[in-house]
Amino acid sequence: MLTALTSTSAENTTTYGFYPDRDNIKLFTLRIPISVVTPKDPDVSEQGKVPHKKPDSINVKIENDQGYICAEEKDSHNLEINGLPCDQCMNGKLLVTIETKKKDEILSKTRTILSEESKRAEICSLQPEIKKQGEDLIVTSPKQKPEDGCRWVFRDAGGLIGCCYSNRDYYTETGGCDPRMQSSACRKGSEIPILVEEENSCTLRINNLKPADSGNYLSKFKYETPGFKKVLIVKGDGKIISKASVLIIWLCSFSLLGLLTVIYLCTKRTAICTLVKENLRKLSNSEKVKTEPQDQLEILNPDHVA
Repeated sequence: MLTALTSTSAENTTTYGFYPDRDNIKLFTLRIPISVVTPKDPDVSEQGKVPHKKPDSINVKIENDQGYICAEEKDSHNLEINGLPCDQCMNGKLLVTIETKKKDEILSKTRTILSEESKRAEICSLQPEIKKQGEDLIVTSPKQKPEDGCRWVFRDAGGLIGCCYSNRDYYTETGGCDPRMQSSACRKGSEIPILVEEENSCTLRINNLKPADSGNYLSKFKYETPGFKKVLIVKGDGKIISKASVLIIWLCSFSLLGLLTVIYLCTKRTAICTLVKENLRKLSNSEKVKTEPQDQLEILNPDHVA
């Protein structure tokens, strides 16, 4: 028979953290502190008792004060719960229900009420910064720890392109970027962003912005979720047409020409058939006219034998 330890408490956001979603400004992430799901070791008065079992997964449900389910995970191994919608879960209290599990056995169950709203409101009010092509971007993020280096991750609006920029060497230091994980579309050579490290902050500078630089700039990572996010939209000046745009225009023009040709041939099919038949008839009559005089000459020829 399964047993569960149930408790209810109200904790502030110094233990539970709210963070922006990597790609979508309309979503946010809740990070569960590891202390909530880690069993406590027996104290001195409990010596001799069987140690608590360590969970291998958790069930998580997050509801707002109206009963709307903001997020729900089953058999999860992740303490970061993503995809909470701002429109439903930004305001009011949140009830977080967590069940720790060992295979199919429920080890404990906790219910925590989160009432602090300011961090959620800050994340959900994040709006893109609009820049023009050719301008520069300068953005500064606080560090997670003073000893951390500068590390920024770029993700385009669709989440298909990922780039990482760091002033740490991946192979010899912590916090570096794996060069094998870089997208081929990332800035290279002299166009690589400039990183300036201070004691408690890290500044990213990108010169000569392009529309391809539009997206999310993320920093201050603890796990997979960023603690700082900058959303950028770069508007083109309309003077430069990329090779891809030229190719698309050419293909569209070629397709349109082919479509118009097919439509024209279909509408003129009857007239073309009539014209072809008329030409064939004239050609046949012409051949007949040429053979008749020859036959007459053969008849008038005195050497002709009947």
